[in-house]
Amino acid sequence: MPHFGRLQTNVYFAQGYSGHGVAMSGMGGATIARAIAGQAEKFDLLSRFPVQALPDNKLAHSIGLAAALMYFRIRDALG
Repeated sequence: MPHFGRLQTNVYFAQGYSGHGVAMSGMGGATIARAIAGQAEKFDLLSRFPVQALPDNKLAHSIGLAAALMYFRIRDALG
């Protein structure tokens, strides 16, 4: 789930598409555009969801990084 919010009254953002940016960024842009135009109901609803931070677990991060690197090495080798 992307994270929507406002930094200031006229500064909006959407981030964290987690690999689903192509499909969801269009929806995010349209939602922000409607909010700027004064129809902020959907944006306000989406901005209420809290940011889901990754746990600060160095072991899990190193295992995850090693697994991701191995995956891409295998993928590169297979073409």
